[in-house]
Amino acid sequence: MKIVFSLFGRPKELKYCFQSLLSAKRFNEFEVYIDINDCQNPINEDVCRQAEKFVSECGVPCELNKLNDGFGANINMYRTLNKFSEKVLYMASDVLIHYECLDKYLMLNERFPDYPVTLYHPLPHPLYYKEDFAVMRSTTVESLMFNPSLYFDYCLFKNKFALSKASTIDWMLNWVFKLRKVPVITDHFSYVQHLGLSGGTTSSLWPPTYCYDYIDQPAFFSILKELGYDLNLCTMVRNRDPFEDYLAHQK
Repeated sequence: MKIVFSLFGRPKELKYCFQSLLSAKRFNEFEVYIDINDCQNPINEDVCRQAEKFVSECGVPCELNKLNDGFGANINMYRTLNKFSEKVLYMASDVLIHYECLDKYLMLNERFPDYPVTLYHPLPHPLYYKEDFAVMRSTTVESLMFNPSLYFDYCLFKNKFALSKASTIDWMLNWVFKLRKVPVITDHFSYVQHLGLSGGTTSSLWPPTYCYDYIDQPAFFSILKELGYDLNLCTMVRNRDPFEDYLAHQK
């Protein structure tokens, strides 16, 4: 299975993302695919250097593409993910993963091969707890293990205006999940945490979507301090209550 990146900027966060990926259990069972968008933009100089270093040192099969153009986060992500007709793990450049994260992804995927899998619990998305796993009715595309070809057939994904102006790739993907009654499988805890303060693809329109239940919050806060972030900007209180059951509603 491939871990897929669509990169633009955020080199400080990317450094910690790559470090956590290299130290993750079962990383050697993956391949890595990287697109660097608008690669000649000065903001990407350090991104290119880090990606080249990662590819040379990671010890797994990698493909690195430097693209001269870029069309904004949503279209860039769509362009990259639309190349795949098999299940991949899409990873944003500004996430931190726990040592056991990839192992958890592979175990959940083996158990629920027909559903998307995430281990990232952003604050706005409710969890439905089962006995030994959980379900999210909505999620973000970053840190999502899924087969893009099963969902990108939805008509709005073909409309550049809808993808870049009227909505986001996250919202459209969740709309397809809702239409097709597709649950997103996860664990009781988040094994992925968000490092960036830009709000991801929302261009700072909303606060960043940290997860409140990351399995190793002390390590996360330590890295935020190293990045020079104000920890008072981190809101770790979940704004929706979890539901007890979800899959039963799908019958």
